Amino acid sequence: MRCCLVLIMLSVQGSSSRVNKRVVTTREVKRNSSGAADLVHDLTRETKPGLVPCPFLAALFDEGLIKPDEDGTWSKDDCYKAIDTIVKPTDSPTLPLLKATIPTVFFGPSLPLVSDTTEMRIPFNEWKESNLHKYHTGIRLPKVIGGGDPLNWKGPCGTTLNGPDCGEPGVHPETFDKLVELSDRLSKKGDDEKWTAEDAVSLCDTAKKTLYAPDDSDNDDAYYKPGGLLFGKADVCATLYGTAVEVFDKQPCNGLKKQDWKNFLVDATFPECYDLKSYF
Repeated sequence: MRCCLVLIMLSVQGSSSRVNKRVVTTREVKRNSSGAADLVHDLTRETKPGLVPCPFLAALFDEGLIKPDEDGTWSKDDCYKAIDTIVKPTDSPTLPLLKATIPTVFFGPSLPLVSDTTEMRIPFNEWKESNLHKYHTGIRLPKVIGGGDPLNWKGPCGTTLNGPDCGEPGVHPETFDKLVELSDRLSKKGDDEKWTAEDAVSLCDTAKKTLYAPDDSDNDDAYYKPGGLLFGKADVCATLYGTAVEVFDKQPCNGLKKQDWKNFLVDATFPECYDLKSYF
């Protein structure tokens, strides 16, 4: 969008069955399915929250709106409804473009007589390297399919970033704090001041300067590696953070303060002022 909506992967045919058609959320779980149990274990705040790098998607999951199947997968229709729920109330002219591109990137195109991806289901909390946009803030590190550390999340550990869980998949409030500290804009902003689009995007700019290797770097091992999702020269991180500001600048929120942003980006918690209009 991201949103933030940067979203998910793995071409997997999902089961058509349901467990009593109950909602799989962090609040109520049918644990007779290992897929659902693993999914909730990965997403609950008590364990490793935020393996979904988009806070909008994680927040919609926590609200019980995105309803993964018992095997932990979600559908292309879920993706369309997530985009509508977040972007439609803003009256953004980018909505048709987002709906045309984002689901196709992750689920693939539907071509008559060739490929029908409308019924495809893919893991909600695992991401392909090719589906991760070029630059990330590092606040929410996803589980990348294939194992290992292909995007070198542990690269900045011990230099730019520190902490016992540095580089591990999940959420990193310490990274949010570090980016605010290093941001030329946010380091001068009071806790009670609301963030502008430029303020929010500065998280992306600061991450790009500190967590990704400069062009003349001789030591790429100390930095994140860029993701594989590219849209020309567009900075998807900046675009998505700008969209988040657009969402929360509407009434009744009229913008968010630092703690509201941290709650949203780290805990995937919508601000109390946010009027969530579901299209699910």
